[in-house]
Amino acid sequence: MVGGWVAEYAFHYAKAKGRDRVSAIHKANIMQNKFCWEVAEKYPDIKYEKVIIDNCCMMVHPYLNKDITRVIIFFIRSW
Repeated sequence: MVGGWVAEYAFHYAKAKGRDRVSAIHKANIMQNKFCWEVAEKYPDIKYEKVIIDNCCMMVHPYLNKDITRVIIFFIRSW
């Protein structure tokens, strides 16, 4: 599954670069990303969170010009 590979890479990248958090961005009413939870269990030292895309936009805006210490995964489904 492609999403599982993306999640695995995101956590590997976060660990390699010293990041403290991985955020999976999704649209709750259309997507479920169980595979991220499965991968997150392998990396207990990295915080994992699911964020709805609408909230993400509000969270990211203030940090555009600052150093962000998290890795963000966007799950986009093409119809």
